[in-house]
Amino acid sequence: MTGWEIKDLLGMLKKAQEGDIRELNHMTASYTSGCTVDKEYGTMIIRRQFRVENQDNERCILNSEPDKNGSNESSDDQQWGITIVQLSPKGGSTNSFCIPNNLRNPKIRLLDHQTLDILSDEKTITTTITEIEKKLKPISGIATEDEIEETFNTLSCQQYVIPSIESIDSKAFGTLELEEEEYGTVIKINDTPVRITIYVTVGESLSPIIDHAEKLMAEKFYEKAIRSMYPSMLELKNDYWLEEPEDESDAEPTPLTLEEFKERITITEIAFNQDKTTTIICSNDDMFEDHDIVISTDTRGVYKDSALAE
Repeated sequence: MTGWEIKDLLGMLKKAQEGDIRELNHMTASYTSGCTVDKEYGTMIIRRQFRVENQDNERCILNSEPDKNGSNESSDDQQWGITIVQLSPKGGSTNSFCIPNNLRNPKIRLLDHQTLDILSDEKTITTTITEIEKKLKPISGIATEDEIEETFNTLSCQQYVIPSIESIDSKAFGTLELEEEEYGTVIKINDTPVRITIYVTVGESLSPIIDHAEKLMAEKFYEKAIRSMYPSMLELKNDYWLEEPEDESDAEPTPLTLEEFKERITITEIAFNQDKTTTIICSNDDMFEDHDIVISTDTRGVYKDSALAE
């Protein structure tokens, strides 16, 4: 198995929680080294490969299955990663992160719903899902193999302090409510609801992050970031995601113009990270089926890269 056989991973966990474990049992039995699930069927981790493309001489990792016609050995077109699937009464999530391509005989083992071992011939690393989310390179965007290995080697099962302040008032965002390990609210940008998320784990670092977020929002940094996203994502749309014409006499699908593409983009969430980078999530009127567009910026709010998310 490759880890890509099941398209609806959350649906498979939901079935297991409801008592139907046949599909999940087949997955774990057929892919013993690459799939692990906790006893409550609330967390599942899958080790699998992702597609890599060269974009402007940079290594761009895509949240999609590798080209089946490509080489199975080359790291130029494939990247190993782990997909973390979580389902609770509050909701579900699916997120993927890079792990080094050079691990020998790797295996993933969940110890509980939050803690796991990543085993290889070289060593065993015990870590947590929270640490992975904060340290590893996400599957989507630009990353070299050296950068992926460098972040992977920082895993140390670091424990994080969860904030205790229930809510914070902000001039730009109104009242931010604590939700597990982040503060969130909803504001309007151009009359469209946009979720604002501020990630934080240490209480004393909260004020600088909020001040930084308010400064970027006052500058409307997201407008320039989205404009910078258009060329690469429009090219991706026209190269790989054009809809086939209903009239079979048409030889080629009609490419989208920039104006047509722009009209279908809507900001749905802006996340401010503890390292002062930001993530902008945009819906796209199903131009990429169920995939949102994820835009990453640096600490100044300047566009870095964009990719599709699950």
